[in-house]
Amino acid sequence: MTALVARSPARYPSLRARSRVVFSGRAANWLNAGWLNKSRNSPNRRLKEWVVSHLQFERWLLDSEGLSGEQQRALEAHLEACPRCRQMQAGMRGVEALFGTLDLPEPRPGFARRWEMRLDAYLRAERDRRYRRQVGLSLFVLLVAVVGLAVVFTLQLVGVTAAWVDVLVGALYRLFAVLSVLGAWQNLFSILWKAIGHWIPPVLWGSLFAMAGALSALWLGWLARWVTLSRRVSL
Repeated sequence: MTALVARSPARYPSLRARSRVVFSGRAANWLNAGWLNKSRNSPNRRLKEWVVSHLQFERWLLDSEGLSGEQQRALEAHLEACPRCRQMQAGMRGVEALFGTLDLPEPRPGFARRWEMRLDAYLRAERDRRYRRQVGLSLFVLLVAVVGLAVVFTLQLVGVTAAWVDVLVGALYRLFAVLSVLGAWQNLFSILWKAIGHWIPPVLWGSLFAMAGALSALWLGWLARWVTLSRRVSL
């Protein structure tokens, strides 16, 4: 057995100023053979191989119907040598036999019809709750908006140092102004209506009213059909 002391800082930068023992000849062959046998025959490696093969046989036990002939023979050979897998197979067969002896209860007559009625009632109640929730939220938003506008209008109407008499007089003045504006708009619309009545013949008026009625009927029919289709889809 010979041992050589090599110094090669250029080839091995991490071994600068250090000595490295290099074995050659029979010593190197014996040493490499020992490490190889140790890695092959380590307990962890054997345990890992046994666990992998055992898990494969357990999977075959759980799915024994889809095994080939070779796999079935390998499984039977493993069961003869492994008491744990034999116990697992016996337990599985016992559970299957227990399920075979149980009497499964059958539903009472009319179960499907009752279930459909309950589902229909639940969907209707859910739709009503959703509608009430939307209406309540809309009313709440509207109430908040009205209160906010009332507060803003009140703050604008009532000054910080204004007296109640001045506030009342200002409110009456604004009311009369609004009424006068409304009266002017009413007079304007009445004049326009009379002018349009003179310009448009009665036949055209009848045609316009008939067209408006037909469009309203079409819209109502489409709305009713849409509601019916939405109910069918929701059910």
